[in-house]
This record gives sequence, structure tokens and C-alpha cells, in this order.
Amino acid sequence: MAMDRRSFFKRTAGVAAAAAAMSTLDMKAWAQKVEDGPVEIKGNMCKTCASHCGMDIHVKNGRIWKVTGQPQHTSSRGKLCPRAHGGLYWVYDPDRVKTPLKRVGEGEFEAISWDQATTEIAERFQAVLDQYGPQAAFVNYHHFAHATSFWHRLMYAKGVNTLQTHNAACNTARGKGVGAVWGGALDADWANSKYLLFIGRNMAEGIRTGTTTAFAKAIERGAKVVCVDPRLSEGGALNDWVPIKPGTDLALLLAISNVLITEDLYDKAFVAEHTNGFEELAAAVQDNTPEWAAEITDIPAAKIREIARGLAEAAPAAAVDTSWKGAFPAKPSGPRGDGVGTEFPLGTSHGLPHLSMQKAVEGKVKAGFIWHTNPLRNFPDYEHMLAGYRALDLLVVVETHMSETAMQAHYILPEASFGERNDVVETKGTTIATRVPAVAKIHPETKEPYEIVQMLAQKMGVGEYFDFTLDEWNAARISNQDFTLDELKAVGSIEVKVEQPKGFQGLGTSSGKAEFFSKPFADNGFGGIARWHEPETGLAMGRTEFRLVHGKQAYHAHTHTSNIPLLAQVTKDLDSARVWINASRAAELGIADGDSVRFTSKEDGRYREARVKVTERIHPDMLFMGGVYGPRTPYFQLAETLGGFNANDISKYRLDPTIGHTMMNELIVQVQKA
Repeated sequence: MAMDRRSFFKRTAGVAAAAAAMSTLDMKAWAQKVEDGPVEIKGNMCKTCASHCGMDIHVKNGRIWKVTGQPQHTSSRGKLCPRAHGGLYWVYDPDRVKTPLKRVGEGEFEAISWDQATTEIAERFQAVLDQYGPQAAFVNYHHFAHATSFWHRLMYAKGVNTLQTHNAACNTARGKGVGAVWGGALDADWANSKYLLFIGRNMAEGIRTGTTTAFAKAIERGAKVVCVDPRLSEGGALNDWVPIKPGTDLALLLAISNVLITEDLYDKAFVAEHTNGFEELAAAVQDNTPEWAAEITDIPAAKIREIARGLAEAAPAAAVDTSWKGAFPAKPSGPRGDGVGTEFPLGTSHGLPHLSMQKAVEGKVKAGFIWHTNPLRNFPDYEHMLAGYRALDLLVVVETHMSETAMQAHYILPEASFGERNDVVETKGTTIATRVPAVAKIHPETKEPYEIVQMLAQKMGVGEYFDFTLDEWNAARISNQDFTLDELKAVGSIEVKVEQPKGFQGLGTSSGKAEFFSKPFADNGFGGIARWHEPETGLAMGRTEFRLVHGKQAYHAHTHTSNIPLLAQVTKDLDSARVWINASRAAELGIADGDSVRFTSKEDGRYREARVKVTERIHPDMLFMGGVYGPRTPYFQLAETLGGFNANDISKYRLDPTIGHTMMNELIVQVQKA
């Protein structure tokens, strides 16, 4: 554009005036005013993992500033882990899903309106139901109150009975096994226990802030803590580490039972009054001596006896951790589409997402809804899961980010982040908690989870089951309490005083007793008593073979947290994307600390490469790696820079024969320098 002499002088004069004005601005005073700005505190719950710790969000100058723990929240007692602080990034992450998206090609999406998205989803979903029936559809979600309140309600209204959770890749097997005996996974008074036995549980990194705090208090009080683990984890480093051959935990437990019974170290009165099947158990473990177990577990017989006697001496202040890894529409009476109750009569309500993908390839499952979980990345055998999702006629993913699973969706519906939304009132222990928006929506087209389900229900013709507001629903949930919903919202969480019963009150089994002999298992051909079986992949290892096991790191939850800058930096600082290998075995193979190594599946030859950490802190037969690395979505570019890989990429699809649970650590790899 041409500029004459007069225009030039006019414009330069304006610049000079602006510069003069800037010179009068005191930047230090401005910065101090911002720093001293008023702070508003909003009650919330952390969303970085499933623990949902009570969290206050501090808002300054209209933006989230920091988070602190809620002292009144009984599950976390004012404590937050690194993930809570790092998770704030999600609210302002520029790569969030901002509008409804429709897939138009391989990895290609176009923005569409909410009306178009929900209309097309409802039409395509109804077409699947009409042609294939409700057993051809499923919903898969992270197990939060919102899902059990509203996604269940929506699916039931449409006759769909296949409800699946992330737990199927987490703690379902533990829940089923422990539940068969005790009626559920029992917790313990960790802080006041005198003897604690942890088997494969790393309390210092598999963090639930309340139990981790109690664990620390037990150590401070001088409790004896024994950590049985193939790896010297951070939790074991503080206590008595007992290395065990991976895959042999059951042999150890049977031998401990043998000692307690043969040496009369158990409470005979309690057993007589509150258990069933003790005689069968005693007979079954008669030959499971510590010497027998020592040959299998690599734990000396004397150490096994020491553990058993230590538990007995400290009883009843002794604990054994059970480890980890309204009105409704009528619940549909038809069969599920994932094999629970039919192929797997002992299967649980958590469902079998991995089996559903096999059935999708077979043409038996056609449609699915996935809310805030990433099964494509977090279940074993990525290619198996991918083939299943690509075979569906309809896949709808509700998410904040473009996860691996979202990348395969026909439609992606954007939800507001935890810092921008209300949520369903939930209970954690004796705490009732909720979430309120800390800031206004960053992206106006995102919606709260309840709004999304309500919109879908309207388009699907079942809106009558959602003819209420979220506030009305939440008020009904706490109507028996002596506080109002507004009072709860003001503080985020309230501890409910519950008088603890004295003495033994019975268990959650059908008899109210501990069932050492499980009739349901016996009736289904699995034997009613726990007996030793080798892992499916065996225990013998060749010269270059190892069992590859993945687990938690204190600063990550699942794969999505590896793309959070603050938490990714911790990985870089600690160089913790490396794979642990025993020093002696590494020396035999000519492998040095920091070397790049190829890990090849013994079964099918799939392989990945990563750098290694050479250490004496791990059993010679085992490799260990954090389970959060190796993204396969182009939107997690930061996570890609961390190195490492995901064991699910080379793990084979397997089903536990009893309940169909995924078998995540049955992976034998061959190792060689890259």
C-alpha cells in the first residue's frame, strides 16, 4: 500500500505517543497487582486418575492458579500426588477436542454441530439395534458415578445390557478371586497395623493418597513391613524386600497357609464360627510346604516360615494386602454381547472389552460408546483391539483429547474438562463429594457429561428417562443427609460421621462367612479350592528370555499423562522410560546401562526397542517398565519424545479361563542389543 509524506508523519507520531504512554506504565507494579489478585477456591475432585482425591482449585485473575488437597476428604486427607498438579495442563491444553468431530477418512475428521452429531449417532445406533439386536452394542467407560448413573440409564433404556469398564484391564481378577472368599476386596487399618505384607503392590508409586499416607504412618510407628516383589520398588526400598520369581505368588500364599495351619497359628474360634471350607483348605495345602514353595518362588523356606509366623505373632494387628492389578429403566434381561454370563459364567459386571473386539471382527458386535477411557492403548495386543474397533459400524467416543481410541471413532463428542464442569455427587469411604466449575468453559462447544447423555437420549427417543436436571439428581442422592447440595458445592466434600460397628459383622459372601471353598467355582469346573498352577507361559527361561512386566510410576496414571509437560519432564529428569534388567543377566548378554535393546515376543516375533536400566534391584528372570509410554496417536507428540514403548504392542490377546479377564503380564521376550 502506498504511503504519502503526510500519512508517514501521522503514523510515526501515533507510535511515538504510544511509546510515551508505555514509558509511564510501571511493569513491576502491574506484576505485583496480578500476583496479589484475589483468589477464589472451588471444590473439585482430581480427574487425573480414578482415585478422585478431594481437591480445591485456586482461581486467580480468572485462571486456574494451583490446586491443594481437601483435609476433610477421608480418602485423601488433604494430600495430592504429582499427577494432580500436572493434570491442570489438560484444562488449557491447545490440543483438546473443541467441537464434535466426524471421521471422514483415515485419521481425518471434520467439525460438525451437536445437532448433526447426535442426530446421526441416534439414527446409526437404531439401525444397528434393529438389524442385530441390543446384544450387538456396548458402552465402555471409566468406573465413575456419572457412568453408573447416566450411561447405564441410557443403555438400559435402549435394551443394551453390555456395560464394560476400564477395570477389566485393572483389578477385575483380584475382585473376583478375593470376592469369592471374602465377599469383596477388604481394606485394612494400615496406620495401626504391626505387621504388613504386600505382594506385588508398590505403595510408594501405585498411589492412592489416603492409603499411601497410612502406609507411611505405619512405617513411622515401627510396623514390620514386608514387600514381596520381583523388583525392589520404591515401597520395598523402605522395608524388608523379599524378591520372588515372577508368576509364583500363589505358591507363596499356599505355603504361608500351610505353616499357619500345621503350626496351629490361626484363630480356631474365628475359623469355626466365621468360615466355611476350612477342612478342604487344610487338606489341599498339606503338601504345599515352604520347601516345596522355595523351589518354585526362589524364596528360602526359612523366610516363608518367618513371614507366616510374623503375621501370626502380630495378629490381629496384621494385614495382607490384596494387591491390585433413583428410578431406572428396567435392566434388560437379554444376554450380554461380550460373553459374560454365557461363555464365562463367572465373569463380572466389568465386562470383557477385549473379547468384544474379537466378536466385532466376527460380525457379532456392531456398535459401541466409549466415555473417558482408552482401551485401544491400555489393553494387551494393540492390533487385536484395533481390528475390532475398525470392524464396528458405529463407534462414538466422548473425550477431552485425541486418544488412540478416539482416532478410530466415527464420532468424537467433546466433554468439558474437570475444571470447567459440574458432576455427579459420589461417595468415597465416608466422604460425599462433588465437582463444580472452577472457570468458565475454555471452548464453548464442549459440554458436561450429563448434557451429552441427555442430548443423546432425546435423539434416541428415550428422553423421558432424563427429565430432570443434574442438580435435581444430585439433591436426590443426598436427600438423607443433614446438609444441602449448595452446602456441599461450597466446600467440595463433606465427611459423614458413621458409627463404626464393633466386633465381627459378617462378610459380603452369601453365607456372611469366609468361603475357603467356593461353590460357584467348583460348579463351573474350576475346583473350589485355590491350587497351584504354573502361568500359561511357563516359568523356565532360556538364556536370552525374560518375563516382561509393566507397572505404575508415581507421577503417571495411564498413557495420557505422559503428554503432560510437567509430568513428562519428571520422566526425562529421572530417565524412567528405560526398561529395568538384572545386572548379572545383562552382563551375560553384553548389555550395559543405557544401551538400546530389542525386545522380541517369543510367541509371534513382534518387537520394540528401548534403552535399559541395569540394576541389582530386580529378579534375574524379569524385566520391568513403566506402563505409560509408547503413544500411537499423532496428537501426543511430547510423549513420543520420551522413548520407551508400550508392552501392549507386543503382548498377545489372551483370556483368563475362569472369568475371561485380560492376562496382561503373560509376556515372554527375547533380549538382544539393538
